[in-house]
Amino acid sequence: MMTMYDAIVLAGGSGLRSGLTFNKVFDCIHGQWVITYSLDIFEQDPRCERIILVRRLEDKAFTDKLTQYRKLVVTTGGKTRLDSVKAGLNHVHANKVLIHDGARPAIDVALIDRLLAGLNNAEAVTPGVAIHDTVKRVKEGRIIASVSRDQLMKTQTPQAFITPVISQLHAQSINEHYTCDVSLYEAQTGKKARVVDGDKKNVKYTTAEDKALLELILND
Repeated sequence: MMTMYDAIVLAGGSGLRSGLTFNKVFDCIHGQWVITYSLDIFEQDPRCERIILVRRLEDKAFTDKLTQYRKLVVTTGGKTRLDSVKAGLNHVHANKVLIHDGARPAIDVALIDRLLAGLNNAEAVTPGVAIHDTVKRVKEGRIIASVSRDQLMKTQTPQAFITPVISQLHAQSINEHYTCDVSLYEAQTGKKARVVDGDKKNVKYTTAEDKALLELILND
């Protein structure tokens, strides 16, 4: 039996750091909106039952054009990431949910496989990529310490959860700021999330340099 899930795709960003005057997820790479790369993966995955796209109200003109996705449910997010995820969770029906940043277009089915497998013995799962660069702690322009890389990883999205668990945590969290949903999970439960192998190609589009790299990655 297939493990079924719903996917929340967050599209509430802006284009400021990438030099755009509009939301970067609606920028084009190889003639295709950034957001649609992720939507395509979830649409084509038979295990994904619903795709909940959380967008800003001012981006309605863009999302109204996404008529090719039969699984798509569009809702409006809030002022914060927390509010936007809550809005998405209100539309989730499946017992498992993947929460993804729409500015990461280079995900693939193999990553989804690893996340769902991780949920077999965990309530929360995140992809992680090892850090190979030398890391320093800096204060006022001076190095004050070297940081061991042995236990450091960069986390990515999608992050996977048992739906009732993450929904309850979001419902009881008010005016709190977390950079990702695994951070919320760990802070509220005191438990540790599971980490599975991420993908170096799973780059987040933030700057113009990121776009140039994604153009290469998505051209493979």
